[in-house]
Amino acid sequence: MAAFSIVSGVALREVASAQVYEKLVQDILHVNGKGVDESYVNGQLDRASISIPRVALGEGNFRMLGASVNGAQFNNKTAVSASSDYIEVPLLYVYDRTETLARVMNDKAGYDLLSQKTANIRRKIARGVNALTFAVQFSKVLNDAYDTMAPEEVITEWDKANGASAKEAYIQANTNLSKGDEALGVDYFPVENRQALVSPDFYGALFKTGDVILNSNIGQEMLASGVLNPFRNGDASKVEMRNGYCGDLQGVPMYQVSPILWKLAAQFCNVGDAPAADNIFAKIHGIVCSSWATIRGFSASENIEVVPAQQGQGWVLQPLVHGGCVCVSSKGCQLIVDNTFESPVVSTATKITIIPPESRA
Repeated sequence: MAAFSIVSGVALREVASAQVYEKLVQDILHVNGKGVDESYVNGQLDRASISIPRVALGEGNFRMLGASVNGAQFNNKTAVSASSDYIEVPLLYVYDRTETLARVMNDKAGYDLLSQKTANIRRKIARGVNALTFAVQFSKVLNDAYDTMAPEEVITEWDKANGASAKEAYIQANTNLSKGDEALGVDYFPVENRQALVSPDFYGALFKTGDVILNSNIGQEMLASGVLNPFRNGDASKVEMRNGYCGDLQGVPMYQVSPILWKLAAQFCNVGDAPAADNIFAKIHGIVCSSWATIRGFSASENIEVVPAQQGQGWVLQPLVHGGCVCVSSKGCQLIVDNTFESPVVSTATKITIIPPESRA
């Protein structure tokens, strides 16, 4: 892999490193039981959709004996039949683009190209699941904020010029989750099922007032992973912490999210009939969400088959990851936005719909 280039009139040798520069991609961010619920779908991905039964609350209520209305020994209101409906989760999102690698390419690359390509496909899948989940949540909130509820019920503004406003915006968004969603039959979204995902700008602004402290479970993780003394000879074991996790605030685990992911989320969206602009979500700086509000399920990203190439010696990488994601409550996904944010949903004709990138012409 040696080559030569001319530097100041002299031919100098160039050699490619056998050490590959790794792609650093955030792992899947929404945690099962925190930001999403994956328990309804797991193990049932071999179908087009899954219907989750939802039994309605009882129709009855209290009455008073001896009252002038319905006060007899027996309730004289008409008996009602129990009723139920379904939450439909389409499982139609698929990552299955194949990639071909010739044996001679791998042999002459100077490094294991096959394993690198396989790892990069897994990273691309993680990116896609993250982007799709954000797209589903953001679109549900913005559509409902126009269509069925007051924006302040699901959207909190952050004024960058006001130093304390980041903390205030977070507290308000987290407080709004405690108001529940009557339409979903949820009086209160429990704190233990919440997750905050915020932009680096918002995360930094939280500390500008100097009175915000994030609790961390790093001590427990050090004990669990058996970290070695770093002053001994040899490398110390590294504490394994999930990508982006930066501590708990008001009992809610907080994750920093790369702005790249919200740009990718826009690529899953149409505004009306037109593809969304890449910056459609650029002024959304956070979401505090409950697992009760978003149902998701995908097969494992390890589902990548490597089979022999037909046209010669080499391999065909065949990923197959499929599943679905649906947000069932915008009130369970509280957005924090820049105070200059303008929703793209300004009419029924500009509602946001989900169109995956490879489903476009």
